[in-house]
Amino acid sequence: MAQFAQQVNGVRQLGVSFALDDFGTGYTSFRILKEVSFDIIKIDGQFIRDIHTDRDNQALMKAMIDIAAHFEMMVVAEAVEKQKEMSFLRDLNVDCLQGYLFGRPEVTPIWADKTEVINLPG
Repeated sequence: MAQFAQQVNGVRQLGVSFALDDFGTGYTSFRILKEVSFDIIKIDGQFIRDIHTDRDNQALMKAMIDIAAHFEMMVVAEAVEKQKEMSFLRDLNVDCLQGYLFGRPEVTPIWADKTEVINLPG
C-alpha cells in the first residue's frame, strides 16, 4: 500500500486527479482513504437506489459524505435513476450525480459532433 500511495502522490504532482470508484463495496477499506489521497470518491449505486425511502442507505450515505468531507474529497453518487433520489442527494449536498436519470452511457459524448470520427493510434 505504501508503494501505491507514493506512486499516486508522484503522479498527482503532474496535475492528475484520482477517484476511488465503487466506494463502500468490495475491497474498499478505510485504510486506503487514510494512506492514499484521493480527490473523488464515487459512491456505489447500491447505496443510492431508493435512498429517498431506505433509512439504512440514508445513514450510510451521510457517513460516507462526512468521511469524504474530512479528507477533502468530492463525492459522486452513481446510479441515480429517479427524480426523488436526485432530490434527496441534492439536499445532502452531494457534489455530482450520475446515472440513467441524466442519460445513458455513451462512447461519444452527446456534446461531441457525432459525424466526426476519431482514429486513435495503434
